[in-house]
Amino acid sequence: MDDRNSAGAGSCSAGHGGGDRSCGGSGGSGSDSGDSLDAATVGRFNGERSSGGSPSIGGNSSDDGGGYDGYNGTRLPVSLCMIVRNESRFLAECLRSAAPFVAEMIVVDTGSTDDTAAIASAWGAAVIHAAWEDDFAGARNLSLAAAAQPWILVLDADERLVVGDAAAWQASLDEASKWGYFVKVNSYVGNGASEEAVTDAVCRLFRRDGRIRFRGLVHEETATTIGEAFGGEAIGYAKGVEIWHEGYRDEVIAERDKFARNRRLLDRALAAAPDDPSLRYAAGAELFASGEYGAALAWLEPLARMEQDPGYGSDVALKVIHACRAVGRLRDAEQYASMAARRYADFADAHEARGEVLLALDEPLLALRSAEAALAAGPAPACYSTAAGAGTYRAHVLAGAALERLYRFREAAEAYRAAMAQRSDYAPAWQRLLLLGKLDESLRPLWPKPAAVGPFGGDAVEAGRTSTLRDAGAGAVTGAEGCPCACASGMASAGERTGARLQAALQAALAAGGAGQSPPAAGQHRLTAGWAAAARGEWLAAAAGFAAAQTAGARPWQCRAAAAGLAAAGAALARAAGADLPALYSETALPLILGTAVNPPA
Repeated sequence: MDDRNSAGAGSCSAGHGGGDRSCGGSGGSGSDSGDSLDAATVGRFNGERSSGGSPSIGGNSSDDGGGYDGYNGTRLPVSLCMIVRNESRFLAECLRSAAPFVAEMIVVDTGSTDDTAAIASAWGAAVIHAAWEDDFAGARNLSLAAAAQPWILVLDADERLVVGDAAAWQASLDEASKWGYFVKVNSYVGNGASEEAVTDAVCRLFRRDGRIRFRGLVHEETATTIGEAFGGEAIGYAKGVEIWHEGYRDEVIAERDKFARNRRLLDRALAAAPDDPSLRYAAGAELFASGEYGAALAWLEPLARMEQDPGYGSDVALKVIHACRAVGRLRDAEQYASMAARRYADFADAHEARGEVLLALDEPLLALRSAEAALAAGPAPACYSTAAGAGTYRAHVLAGAALERLYRFREAAEAYRAAMAQRSDYAPAWQRLLLLGKLDESLRPLWPKPAAVGPFGGDAVEAGRTSTLRDAGAGAVTGAEGCPCACASGMASAGERTGARLQAALQAALAAGGAGQSPPAAGQHRLTAGWAAAARGEWLAAAAGFAAAQTAGARPWQCRAAAAGLAAAGAALARAAGADLPALYSETALPLILGTAVNPPA
């Protein structure tokens, strides 16, 4: 699991601003618009305002709004306000998603050199041309000043509006005590097979009022001004509407060079207010998102120790936990995780983060308890920034990993099956379940039917099964993806050629004496070599491999698996010498013990 994806929200690929609202305070840093945008004075943009006609394609047809034309046949009293620059890739779909529901659309273009402005005009948006002044809040506030409707909705071009219940949305607008709403924002993070979604609540819907304005050169937000003018209770959680965000995918971040831009603006902001907690949080979140975990901790750790939650404390805690893990400070990570689990008892992500740390510390029973606490908490309340599946299928997979480490393999398989019942295409669950079944035929009845594995389908399931048996060649030695354990345990069924190639690769690694490898990697390969020898019935060679696997620096679970292998080898050698011994658990469960140690859960 990529720590950036599971560390809650924040900035860029790890999330998107201000974590727990009323769970730990109101406010928090707001959305990052995702582009290099421009701003100008209100006077200037009023002189450069233009508007377009109706959308040239689509309109409110069934493929862009399900045939829906607002609420009860009318648009809602909402102004969509946006700032854009060179957004031709995303803008049309964003406007398509919002056009059926809002009364007007205002787009501040801050210097596009593509056809962004033309796209906005074609969709009926009022386009305002402005110059960029390195100030996201300034640019946003230009769009607010041009709005005419009682309510304002803020979107970025790489976002899509999803209205599940327009009546509920209308009811939110009718609530007289509310001046703003946190809207659920779901952001795709990562890429390809590692892609996940993180969820945050950001104040994107609020009344049109001169006292409500964005603040912040970067990570700009309105929740602070709403709270100052009307009190923390004036902000609620919007119902019936949410946002999906594309801009934290890896390729989009790389294309826009967000990190460099945001750091430049944060440096300016911090120079003016070096002790501002929200700016320090934003700086740490940027470094975290770019994988600079040690530097991120310098900004975030002092915030994690604050007695009063600033409103994004749960997200700070997650980032500190994962950053400590990344730099090898496991004991510190466990202390922060324990504190977070106590402070945010209803936050499944905190319990799962603690469970992951405990697994890394080889405390599987405590990790199992953390997984159970996450399942008891369930999906996070709207006030938290959370990863998709937290408290549900992710917690089941964590439980499965802990149960594997405890050698409770059937329970582990059942945990993975439970995860798949909640999300059938969740790769960490079905890959482990397939592996366990390959290692022990008695677990194969728990395999789902191919047609049941969501969009992967039968071919993908079969490919997954095949991958657990494929010969990884040199990749088996370097620790690349693949499953040499299953190759070793299934030598006969996988074919002599596969076994010979694997054994040759393993022998080459052993001949090199683990040169250039970390102790855990060297231990893993020696453990695999011992297993391969055991599969051929060469128990003396197997014992030598298992003994060598217990090298200094090997992981504790590797050493336990090696000890089980030595016990099995000793029993086999004793029987060969005429001893009458009963079957040992280390013998009957050896493929599972070794297979899960050589290929631990990600």
